Amino acid sequence: MALRVSDVAAAERALDDALQHSRANRHCLLALSACALVRGDAGAAERFAREALEARPEDREARNALGAALLTARKFEGAAEAFPDAAEILGEPESIERETLGRGVALRLAGRFREAIDYYEAVLPAAPSIEALGQYSLALLAIGDLPTAWQPYSFRWFEPGLRAQRASYPVPMWAGQSLAGRTVLLRCEQGVGDVIQFIRYAPLVKARGATVLLELRPGLGALANAFPGVDAAFTPGETSRTFDYWIGLLDLPWVFGTALDAIPAETPYLRTEPQRVERWRERLASYDGLKVGLVWAGDPRHPHDRERSIPLDMLAPLTGIAGVNLFSLQKGPAAAALASASFARAIVDLGNSLDD
Repeated sequence: MALRVSDVAAAERALDDALQHSRANRHCLLALSACALVRGDAGAAERFAREALEARPEDREARNALGAALLTARKFEGAAEAFPDAAEILGEPESIERETLGRGVALRLAGRFREAIDYYEAVLPAAPSIEALGQYSLALLAIGDLPTAWQPYSFRWFEPGLRAQRASYPVPMWAGQSLAGRTVLLRCEQGVGDVIQFIRYAPLVKARGATVLLELRPGLGALANAFPGVDAAFTPGETSRTFDYWIGLLDLPWVFGTALDAIPAETPYLRTEPQRVERWRERLASYDGLKVGLVWAGDPRHPHDRERSIPLDMLAPLTGIAGVNLFSLQKGPAAAALASASFARAIVDLGNSLDD
């Protein structure tokens, strides 16, 4: 049942009225559970789903609703047990496609990676869901089975959130063809952090004899000029470039067949201008011991921000470690939390000095 936020209030009023006449009406209870999830009230969604289950304990739709509520509330173990298992799903082929995803997601987020993999390997042949393939790849990555993970991970480009960002160049994707005397475009995707992690593959592409272009995400600034292996970096639309092949940065591990023991790891693989390095060396020279930079929050607008950010107070125990100097590198709205922290004097704030 797809609902827009603007529809929820009216829908809930009508459903509440209907429940006055029949409190055990499972259709109303499940619809109210869906409305609560749209509003972000996982607790209410769980209560309505459990009421529906009380009326009909083996109701698959109610179990899926309960699993979705528990998943939203980050009660991953409970969600994994609520969703139907592979045997149940395979026993009813007509429901396979719409039920493939939930249990596997919950198992993965509960850290039960092997069970998640077994689950997806059982149901995916019968219901090859794009989203489920992506979740399957993440579970494989989590156990270190990188060679098996890369191919299903490439299906991410068919997911609704990334479909609009798929490349439409009039040249083929690079999939291992000879690059001698050729030019290849590396495409950035997803977040800035992904660029910083996967740009390590640029020297490997360069070593194949290619001229390497990098189409940047905005905001990387001067850092982009120091990426090794890149001949030219530019933002989309900045200039017209011709190239023979293109590839997304996050597809490079697949082409190179990267396994856990062969991740490119020449360090440091990010560099900047020597004068910047010297300026910061002089600024930090008076601090003895280990120097540790801290960032505790990402973009609050990110849909998964609660999985990426933590309250500053959780870092308080670090301030009691002898021989360690702590520096705040935090930017954005979360940086203001340092001023009111009880341990603020134990952390040197460098945020205002970071301008790109």
